[in-house]
Amino acid sequence: MKFEDLKKRLDKDRPMTTITLRMPEEAIALFYEQIAKHHGLPFQIDDYSEETLATFAATDRGEDLVVCEDAEDMFSKLKL
Repeated sequence: MKFEDLKKRLDKDRPMTTITLRMPEEAIALFYEQIAKHHGLPFQIDDYSEETLATFAATDRGEDLVVCEDAEDMFSKLKL
């Protein structure tokens, strides 16, 4: 069901319900706008696990990389 269809089914005397239902949609849109503006996440992630840090270091050295020819090849290698 689309948001507009759901909105039409709500009781007209309960506008807060419509506002509450739109909040996640607007929050996600704002988040994506910030990603586009910052060309990445709009905040710094600096609490990486040791495994993640080791993986970043290895890929920076060109180690343990998996090269895929296209999306189909990637999904095949991921077994998806």
